[in-house]
Order: sequence, then C-alpha cells, then structure tokens
Amino acid sequence: MTMLRIILFIIGLLSSSSVFSQETESLLYLKQELLFREPILKKDYKLHGLVKSLKITTNHYENNFVSYQNLYFSKEGFLTKSEYYTNLDKKHIVVTVYNYQNSKLMYLVESNGTGKKVFYYDNMNRLIKEISYGKYNENKDEVENIKEFVYNSKNQIIKTTDYDKVSEFIYDTSDRFTQIKYFYVSDPDEIFTDKFNYQDNKNHSYSSVSMKNGVIISRYRYKSNYDEKNNITDLETETEGMPLKVEKNVYMYDSQDNISKKETYHNDKKVSLQIYSINYYTSDSVEDENLQEVIFN
Repeated sequence: MTMLRIILFIIGLLSSSSVFSQETESLLYLKQELLFREPILKKDYKLHGLVKSLKITTNHYENNFVSYQNLYFSKEGFLTKSEYYTNLDKKHIVVTVYNYQNSKLMYLVESNGTGKKVFYYDNMNRLIKEISYGKYNENKDEVENIKEFVYNSKNQIIKTTDYDKVSEFIYDTSDRFTQIKYFYVSDPDEIFTDKFNYQDNKNHSYSSVSMKNGVIISRYRYKSNYDEKNNITDLETETEGMPLKVEKNVYMYDSQDNISKKETYHNDKKVSLQIYSINYYTSDSVEDENLQEVIFN
C-alpha cells in the first residue's frame, strides 16, 4: 500500500468538510479519536477561547491557487456550519450544516442538495452506524452507503464495513494503530495490510510497512518535532528508494494561543501560506444567547 493510499484511506474516513483537520498530525500518532468521527469540536481544530468563527485562507504555491475555509461554532464549541471554496471557482461553495441532539451529531447536510450523512448511536453513546446519501456508482445510480462499526471491550473500533470495503484494526496500549487490514468487496482475495511500529521518544518517531497479500510493497519512517503549543514544526519522511522529504512549519500565534499564520516548506521550498482570521464571542454575546435559551426552551 503506497503512502498515497494511506492518506486517501484516512481522508476517506473523514468528511469532505474536514479540510483543516487533515494536517500532517493525522498521519503521526494514528489514534481512533478523529479517524472514525467528524471533527466537530473546537478542540478538534486546536482552538482556544470563545471562538465564534474561523476563516482560513491558504495560498497553495505549488499548484497556484487559493482556498478558503470558513468554520462557525456555537458558544459551547460545536461546529455548526462550514464553507469551502477556491479562487478558481468562487461560485461553487461547498456548505455543510451540522445538526445536533443532546450534544451528539445526528446528521449533516451539504449544499449540493444530495450530500447527507445520518449517524446512529447505541445506549453507550458509541457511533454504530453511519448512512451516507448522494454517492453514485459507475452506472451513475445513487448508492446508499451504510457504514457500521464494531467495538471491543475497551470501546475501540476494531472493524468497519461499508458497501465496498471491510477494514479491521489492532491497537497498542496507547490506542494507536499497530495494524490496519482491509479488502474491497469487489476483490476480496486482495488483502492489504499496514503495520506500524512506534518509538516513544521526543521525536514521535514511527515506521510503517505496507503489504499486499503478505508481500511487502513499501516501507516508511517518520520523525517529527513539535513546538510548546503542540503543533508540528518539522517532519522527516523517509520512503524506501526515495529521497528524504523534510517538511517544516513556521507559526505565528494570537493572544489566545491560536494560530494566526502558518508557513509550510518542503525541502526548504515554500509551498503554502495560511492566514487564520478568528472572531471571538464576547462575554455579553454569550450572556445574551444564554438568556435566549432560557426564554425559548
């Protein structure tokens, strides 16, 4: 399994609206917390304070375009709405609205009129089923994609199934993946396996091996460093048979310790610039919203 396939596997488990959360960190300590659910909390985006909205403007220098993402949060810190578009087509804005009940995400709806996900939980508040609408097969027929989750006694998700893929997961004592195995329903004889080995040191190093039907097809090694705010500052990726790739991030922070600017370099070449514009709730606005809740509930 190539590195690209690993990344696509992870992104496939996340929603299309979670662009901001799909940073390099998601590939380092592979925990289940964000991999199997929507990034809907303020803390998922490493935000501090009474954040009302966040706008991220990203200049992608390698591909020569600019992307924009707007995130809107309730005063309790739940993501209520997201918007994503680029300068290549400002009229095509992907809008996702999140709907909650008792602090649980029940469903989300995308702006194209067909994209929708519905979530089901058991009596332990564990996500057990996710139904996605608006997906189409090669014949352009709409497919209702039902994804189901199986847990072990430690409340770790050990198996997921959907209409075209079955995946199984093994963890270590720190809830990190040590093995991911999966196959596609259309070709169950081809079994893909990724194994991970972690070095618990200050560099958060780990290595991985990808196999197809038990035969090793690729090896990777990763080493990273973080700043005092736990954001990654540099990442070394060593792929067998390929030159070493070094990614460096330079941050600026605001008075709330939130990122206000991020520059990313690949092998000393600047590849992106992100500007973060944050609006905060004032104490008066929070009190007003609390009063409205008392009146209308």
